[in-house]
Amino acid sequence: DRALRLSGLIAGSRPRVGDYKDAADLADYGVSVVDLSSVKGSDRFNHTKFADNPELVKMIGQRLREDDGFASDREVTDRISLLGQ
Repeated sequence: DRALRLSGLIAGSRPRVGDYKDAADLADYGVSVVDLSSVKGSDRFNHTKFADNPELVKMIGQRLREDDGFASDREVTDRISLLGQ
């Protein structure tokens, strides 16, 4: 999306999780990969696709409520930061 391309220009040529092609390898690290490249976002940067998709929002919500590192006794910001781990 446009926001990630802009971020890439600012950050340099660092690898991005979204550019990684081996979803199974990422899954070994507990990362869930959802390819939304064919979905049109509603903002001009095409960066809100995940939030525009009710099923994906539901999946993220379920992941945040799981009884593991995302336990409800943690602050929601801490649980969100653990999503990509």
